[in-house]
Amino acid sequence: SLRCYDQQNEPEKSIEFYQQFIDEDPFAYQAWYNLGLLYTKINMLEKATEAFDYAIVIKEDYAPGHQQLGKTYLVLGNYEKAIEHLTFYIQHTRPNVATYCQIADCYQNLEKQELARDYYRKALDVNNDYAEAWYGMGITYQKEMRYQQAIPFLEKAVGLKEEEDYWFALADSYNFLSREEQAKGAYRKAIEIDPTLIEAWT
Repeated sequence: SLRCYDQQNEPEKSIEFYQQFIDEDPFAYQAWYNLGLLYTKINMLEKATEAFDYAIVIKEDYAPGHQQLGKTYLVLGNYEKAIEHLTFYIQHTRPNVATYCQIADCYQNLEKQELARDYYRKALDVNNDYAEAWYGMGITYQKEMRYQQAIPFLEKAVGLKEEEDYWFALADSYNFLSREEQAKGAYRKAIEIDPTLIEAWT
C-alpha cells in the first residue's frame, strides 16, 4: 500500500502509485499535489512544479498547492513566480512567518531591498523572535553596503539563534567598518559552529 511505501521511505514506488491513480482520475488535485511533494523529496523540482501546477489548474484556490509551487520556484530561482504563488497563499491563509520570509528572500534576490524589508517586518509583526527575519533584514542593508544599519539586526539574530551564517554576516559587517576585534570574535563564533568556514576566513 501507499502508506507502506511512505513508511519505508520509497518515494519512487509512491510516485508510481500516484501516477496510476491520476491515470484513472486526472482531476484528482490532491493526488497531483502529493505527487509534487514526492518529486520535491527526491529533488526532481521541474517535475514537482508541473505536478503542483496541475493541482492549482484543477482547483485554482487550493492554497497548499500555491504554497508548494512558490517554495519550489524560490529554490529554482524563479523569484517573480515564487512571489506570485506565495502571495496567493498568504492572502488565503493566516499570517505565516516562514512564508513572509520566503517572499522577502525573493525580493532580496531581485535586489528590491526595501520590498524585502517590508516582508521581513511583516514576519516580525507575527513573531518578533523569528531569527531568520532579523538576519534577512541585516542582509538587505549589507547588500546596500549600509553596514552600520545591518549590525543591530544581525546582532539580534545571533542573540536569538546561533547560526554560522548569522555570525559570519555579522563578522563581515564589523570587518567592513574596521571593527577588527569584534570581527575576529564573530568569525570565531561562526567557525566554532562550522569549522569548514575557516577556509572562508583565511
